[in-house]
Amino acid sequence: MGHSTVSVIMPAYKAATTISTALQSIRDQTAPVNEVIVVDDGSPDDTAALVARDFPEVRLLRQANAGPAVARNNGAKVATGDWLAFLDADDAWLPDKLERQLTAVQDPKVAIVAGRVVGRSDTDFDSNPSFEALWNRNTIATSSVLVRREAFLAAGGMASHLPPCEDYNLWMRLAGSGWRVVVVDAPVVIYSPTDDSLTRNLIRFAEAERACIEETGAAFSLPPDRIRRRVASGYHAHGRAALYGRNMRLARQLLIAALKFGPTSRCLIDLLAASMPPAMLDFRRRVIHGTGT
Repeated sequence: MGHSTVSVIMPAYKAATTISTALQSIRDQTAPVNEVIVVDDGSPDDTAALVARDFPEVRLLRQANAGPAVARNNGAKVATGDWLAFLDADDAWLPDKLERQLTAVQDPKVAIVAGRVVGRSDTDFDSNPSFEALWNRNTIATSSVLVRREAFLAAGGMASHLPPCEDYNLWMRLAGSGWRVVVVDAPVVIYSPTDDSLTRNLIRFAEAERACIEETGAAFSLPPDRIRRRVASGYHAHGRAALYGRNMRLARQLLIAALKFGPTSRCLIDLLAASMPPAMLDFRRRVIHGTGT
């Protein structure tokens, strides 16, 4: 079997302060890269000029601002590699990222090869997540992914109307269509979280995840009750994140939404905790964890 070629696709918007690090991490790969495509998503800064000046090997595309899904789709349309590797302009790969993953691409049934994120632990690591596993929880970081180009194009690419869950939707669509997903048990990418506020981030993701789950569930003719339970678990997870972040108002908003879709005793307990004064919540945690008074 011949050597698999890789096209890296990087959407970029106002990325002048970070994109050099991202592109240098591609240059530093121990495995060969066939081409690098940067899609400038209507950046008002000098992102495109910086890329053209400092990284002349990069193929630079420009589009009116339309979001990362459209940018990735446009990059994929002109890519020539057997595999598409996605890297956001504010993330960076470890040097052996592609070398580790290319060992898994020879199986013709594999459409996605992902990997771990530096500093992110996962006690429930799954090296071959099924549709069922991905339906329950998205464990795949986009900047860690290699996706088979023919599978990506056949699926119609990423759903640009589902930001920021267009990637999650694609993983489920591919896994649900019979393609295998492989996750390398090694850190391959350094992820940089966005600077969105906690409130805006959680609300945005909770609502986007709901839309993604409802659309994906309907596409695979899943029972409505199952879809509602998954929507509820998503709201619950985001509500717990707000609770641990001490944003009680947001936590209550998300947990109430979870209870509307699928009431559980655990969610109710979390809602009660989110209704406590902060001092009482601290006391409750100290009692539960035995940390004293």
